[in-house]
Amino acid sequence: MLDKILSSSFPGVFSHYLEKSSHVIVVFFDDKNIIKDYNPAFFRLLQDPSRKSLKGENVTSYLFGKSKKLISFSSDETSKKVKLDFVLAADSTLPVECYLYKINQGFLLIGERMMQENEEVLEHITVLNNEMANMSRELNRKNRALREAQSKIKVLSGIIPICMNCKEIRDDKGYWNQLEKFITEHSEARFSHSICPDCLKKLYPGKSDTIEDE
Repeated sequence: MLDKILSSSFPGVFSHYLEKSSHVIVVFFDDKNIIKDYNPAFFRLLQDPSRKSLKGENVTSYLFGKSKKLISFSSDETSKKVKLDFVLAADSTLPVECYLYKINQGFLLIGERMMQENEEVLEHITVLNNEMANMSRELNRKNRALREAQSKIKVLSGIIPICMNCKEIRDDKGYWNQLEKFITEHSEARFSHSICPDCLKKLYPGKSDTIEDE
């Protein structure tokens, strides 16, 4: 029924668009406000999965407050623009900008679901903001861990002056230090003392085992 009504009221491609649109709601009802037909967008708007059909229902039962009276026409009106508050299944209301047309068979309501689209956009933005906040917290956590790790690392770099005979190292203040002391003060390395096999034979002849680390 709806396709014939739209074709007669809005000839051409526009009638097909209204019938199939997912954002524009279309409802046809008679002079007693009984719903005769509607497009899928109107059914989805009400968010009521318990109903399989809205045909035969009074359209005012889905309107809130003063909206119930706004769908009536005066004798000289053939069309008008109104904002209707629709009652959703979740016990909430949704304002929709609508156009009402008086036609031979009854009345045609066409509304744009802009408010719902805006809510969906805001919900999507909120989700993205939450994801960004979580990513930012994780990045800050990793940066803190990196800074803590870097603070514990001492790296020796550049040219280090070392005595070619005794192997002491000259620090940036001009003092000569034992190799172990210099490395200990400029890195996280620590020394244990032992003796290599060659030195063991030279210093302790006849001793075959290495001396234990100290």
